[in-house]
Amino acid sequence: MKKYSTVIASFMIMAALGGLYAWSIFVEPLKKGTGVSTGFTQIIFGIIIGILPLAMVFGGRIVLKFGPMLTGFLSALLFGGGYAISGIFKATPLSLLVGIGLMSGVGTGFGYIAALSTPVKWFPQRRGLITGIATSGFGAGAIFLSFFVKHMLKSGFPVHKIFLVIGICYGALLLVMSFLLFEPEDFKRKKSFEKKWRFDFLKNIGFWALFIGMFAGSFSGLIIIGNLKPLAANLSIGEEASLLAISVLSIGNTFGRILWGHIGDLIGMIRSIKISLILLGIVVGSFFVVAGDMLFVFLSFVAGLMFGANFVLYAASTSIIFGTERLSEIYPFVSFAYGLGGLLGPPIGGVAYDLTSSYVPAIVISSSVAVIGGIFASALLTAFYNKNKTLDSSCIT
Repeated sequence: MKKYSTVIASFMIMAALGGLYAWSIFVEPLKKGTGVSTGFTQIIFGIIIGILPLAMVFGGRIVLKFGPMLTGFLSALLFGGGYAISGIFKATPLSLLVGIGLMSGVGTGFGYIAALSTPVKWFPQRRGLITGIATSGFGAGAIFLSFFVKHMLKSGFPVHKIFLVIGICYGALLLVMSFLLFEPEDFKRKKSFEKKWRFDFLKNIGFWALFIGMFAGSFSGLIIIGNLKPLAANLSIGEEASLLAISVLSIGNTFGRILWGHIGDLIGMIRSIKISLILLGIVVGSFFVVAGDMLFVFLSFVAGLMFGANFVLYAASTSIIFGTERLSEIYPFVSFAYGLGGLLGPPIGGVAYDLTSSYVPAIVISSSVAVIGGIFASALLTAFYNKNKTLDSSCIT
């Protein structure tokens, strides 16, 4: 039963950490309650995304040396403590930066790599699907949190008290789930901890192909996710529809991870990466033609569906190219592309709105990056595969 409890625990950990994708619901309450700008709220969101892969690098080393349980325990303390600090200090700009931006960002990275790298060790033949199931929790987390926060805001709770509740409840959940992360006994015996950092993968064209693809998908998708609520207002979308869009996007993100994991196993990672990024670019560009509430909600769902591919295809491809035993070591560096996309994408969207009262420039850039990135990344991966015929062609082509 250990392998099944590990999958369930990984899903629950991802769900708790994935609440960050509901960040746009905090934008207006923070602006009204603390006086911060839209751009500042997106800087906080960008810091979380930006620090996540760096935390994953060190979290991956902790997983290798001490196992996923300790890594998950540290995630619980940092994530829960970060939100609690922001709540205790009434969501001042400094407490938001230190608590939610830095502490919860590091906690998210530690928990993510522990929950991502552990279940795939039990199912090496279904890497895409298992990765999709585990990471689908990260997308599902925003569904619950958006409804929870919406209810608390309507009940008159100030935003800083909501942060305190999130810190206590989510921190406790992460703590319990971390003790259900097990590794296969044979993997433990084969596992060896490298005292020296190895950066040989930086010379591998396959690594840079994955990096480019993940950056393109992250940059494009996170502009929409981080600004979805104010984007809806800018397009004259109704309040109920805009809140529904946040949840619907999260649903798409959730099922997209499972869907793309299965698609990757069926048609290969190269084709899947190219198709998912081009479709993401088309969907993002389609926000130009929004003609009503339901179309906005539908486009949000499809955008989430395409965005979900980012967290399955690149993790699975990393394990195929470099081996499952190096997944927790190398994938965090691939995820720096996700962090870079987070640092650039949401702030660009927020600042563009502050300066122009329009998201049109950001949408144009976002759509273009996704399409160009998909074409370029798949071309590099194809060249890499042609030079490395020993790779499993059913997985990578």
